[in-house]
Amino acid sequence: MPSIQDVKTYLAQYGIEVWEFEELTPTSETAAKAVGCKVAEIAKSILFVVGDQPVVVVTCGDRRIKGSRLKQATGLKGKVRLPGEDEVMRYTGYAPGGVCPFLLPKSVKVLIDTCMRQFPRVYAAAGNDRSAVPISVDQLLDITGGVEAAVSESLSENAFSATFFFHSVTAPQGAAKESRLAPLLLQLFLDAFFGPPKVFGKSESDPKKECAGGS
Repeated sequence: MPSIQDVKTYLAQYGIEVWEFEELTPTSETAAKAVGCKVAEIAKSILFVVGDQPVVVVTCGDRRIKGSRLKQATGLKGKVRLPGEDEVMRYTGYAPGGVCPFLLPKSVKVLIDTCMRQFPRVYAAAGNDRSAVPISVDQLLDITGGVEAAVSESLSENAFSATFFFHSVTAPQGAAKESRLAPLLLQLFLDAFFGPPKVFGKSESDPKKECAGGS
């Protein structure tokens, strides 16, 4: 398991420093508070398993990953899921909350989300839940050997889709059908704003609860 000192030594070769904090930084919100930046500027690393292939996606702290875009970007087939805690350690060598895109095993694919290019630099984890690495997207691509792709969406995009569906389904259908649809529509709205049911204690779709340092 790489230590934060291993990450520091590795990144020093590229002239990149690692910041450490007294407070915990396992989520995008806590990391942003420690760094003093927007949640969107936190480069959270999330481990997914597509089929049986581990993939680490680095994206903005306020975004959610679309499984369909992830599979398209990687060319992989199979179910997209969040792994369990033991799998996170086994695949990446890091504990949940401290996963970072540096010093990962070669078997792990790395995707760098294009959405981060809106910022001159973002802040990734450094292998534990009390750290941050100020880094640019180009540096991330160079250091990790990752592939850049647009694989995320904002909550507002998802909420608009659910609202459109709600109106298109309920408007002319009549009271009886609306009554039958009510539970489904309520769940759609809940999923739009808070994400689908959680896997391993948090939802892939809830940016506030996704770990800044990964699953």
